[in-house]
Amino acid sequence: MKKTIILSAICLAQSVFSQIAIGGKGSVSSASVSIEFNDNDADRSNNKRGLVLPWVTSVQAVENGATAAGRTLVNGTLIFDTSDKKVKLKKPTGWEDLTLSTSGIVDTSLQDNRTEDPKAKVSVGTTQSNVDGILVLEDNNKAMMLPIVNSYEDIISPEPGTMVFDFPKHLLCFYNGKEWTFWAPSR
Repeated sequence: MKKTIILSAICLAQSVFSQIAIGGKGSVSSASVSIEFNDNDADRSNNKRGLVLPWVTSVQAVENGATAAGRTLVNGTLIFDTSDKKVKLKKPTGWEDLTLSTSGIVDTSLQDNRTEDPKAKVSVGTTQSNVDGILVLEDNNKAMMLPIVNSYEDIISPEPGTMVFDFPKHLLCFYNGKEWTFWAPSR
């Protein structure tokens, strides 16, 4: 009996596909969503929070850390670089700057004297992951749904590296500690 229960638990664990809702919702809004950041609020009036990207001391430090661990960085990686106060996206050709201004403000004193655990991560979509990162989404047929707000201005005291999607204006918004940068879809 004990062997049957253990075998059943292992089989069940191997067949579970994750979907995560953060921010008050009991479930995600679609079967094609792996992780969703929103309150249970159809009109988004209570959605006043964004997603804060991982802070790194520099792109070079991230690349050196990956190389030292025998890994390569994955395209699509998003970071907040505290050296120049910019959100950056890893692309096949290098890093793209998503915050056009260097006037950001960031206080790194909380993390300056901390040691990082290079193995710390959460992986959604698989139990066996070889990809480095803090939050790794590895579903083949699901996407992350960003925090959706009625206005980026509704976020009170955003942290540097905050990102949200402004639904009425259809803008992807990034905060550098002082000002917002906006990305709109090509039309």
